[in-house]
Amino acid sequence: MLFIGKSMMLKVVVVLVLSIITLFTKGQDVASGSNRYLVQDKIIVATGDWPPITAKSGSDKGLASDVMIAAFAAVGIAVDIKFMPWRRAEIELQNQKVEAVFPYAPTVGRKEKFLFGDPIIFSKTQFFKLRSRHDVQIKTLKDLSAYRLGGVLGYFYQEELDIFGINAFYATKDIYNLHKLKTRRIDLFLANDLITWSMIHKVYPESTDDFVALEAPYSVNPLSLMFRKEDDLSLHYLMKFNEGLSLIQQSGLYAELLDKYGYDLSYYTRPVETLSNFHSVLP
Repeated sequence: MLFIGKSMMLKVVVVLVLSIITLFTKGQDVASGSNRYLVQDKIIVATGDWPPITAKSGSDKGLASDVMIAAFAAVGIAVDIKFMPWRRAEIELQNQKVEAVFPYAPTVGRKEKFLFGDPIIFSKTQFFKLRSRHDVQIKTLKDLSAYRLGGVLGYFYQEELDIFGINAFYATKDIYNLHKLKTRRIDLFLANDLITWSMIHKVYPESTDDFVALEAPYSVNPLSLMFRKEDDLSLHYLMKFNEGLSLIQQSGLYAELLDKYGYDLSYYTRPVETLSNFHSVLP
């Protein structure tokens, strides 16, 4: 029978405890003033299903997802993406169920409550109508009051349209607005151009020419990761994301990901006249 002295037993216990602590805190640092951890090897983010920018099903995760995953990977952080309705995603962020949501436009109201990372990509939001509706003409936002406008709950423009005093019929998904437009239940709707044209070719492949986007877009804005304010964990991830994004831009991987989806960055960042005065014209 093997006997161990008290001194040796104490050393064994200490080693075991330290091993457990090391295993538990691997890749983690205690956040100052908090009992939460800065997990440096994984982040949980939320998004909506918005193909081809984000995609819940299929082999591709979507353009914004691929860029974000690559940026975090460049700084040694894995990403766990949770798909959910846009409004719920924002609530989950506020309740600390996720560390970030994406891809969100930094509106005036959002910037008061949240922090934003560097742009993942840029989005052009346009008015779509039926080509046959020659009577639908928009030159200023005031003209919208004469038409039935469709929108999606939780999208950035809802906040702005409310401030403009513009009423809209809100649905939960872009696809519902497309069907409403096709059946003339609305006169036009607001949507991201890349998303909408992809959707039109998929849902109405035989009648894509029936749809048209108005020449002057509503806005052009960056789409970013949105984080909580005054949160050490969020600030940590925001800084790491910006660092990783810069790295993949310098390496050429960012351009490769854009090419994969046929995304022309210059198309979205060139000067353009928009109808919304909430957004500056991008350089």
